[in-house]
Amino acid sequence: MKVLKPKSTIKVEGALSTHHSTIKDDELARGELSKVLRDGVYLDKPLAAVRETITNASDEHRRFKIDRPVEVTLPTSENNYRFVVRDFAKGLPHEAIESVFFDFFNSTKRNCTITTGCKGLGSKAIAALTNEYTVTSWHEG
Repeated sequence: MKVLKPKSTIKVEGALSTHHSTIKDDELARGELSKVLRDGVYLDKPLAAVRETITNASDEHRRFKIDRPVEVTLPTSENNYRFVVRDFAKGLPHEAIESVFFDFFNSTKRNCTITTGCKGLGSKAIAALTNEYTVTSWHEG
């Protein structure tokens, strides 16, 4: 999804100084930011994990014109309570999986006009529920 960036002007008068906000670059700050993003973005974490995962798979089908439904397997005792979403798009190489699923604000959809996401947060929604999950990619196949 392309995001429009509105232009705004801020006029500063008087004895004020300006400073750009940044994120402190140390391990503690990165850990706290990761915790806030992982635990504080979604109010209904199970719903977000399901919605974001299915939406990402559907986006890939739309982007690559896949004329086949996304497969969703709901957790049951027969499948060890695993929630599985399978798309049939091009897949990601190993290094892209790491950056897309573990680096906040990394998105493959920033310049796409037909997808839902673009902020680089949705693929991390599952991390609000669990510290361990599996991402499988059938890259180019």
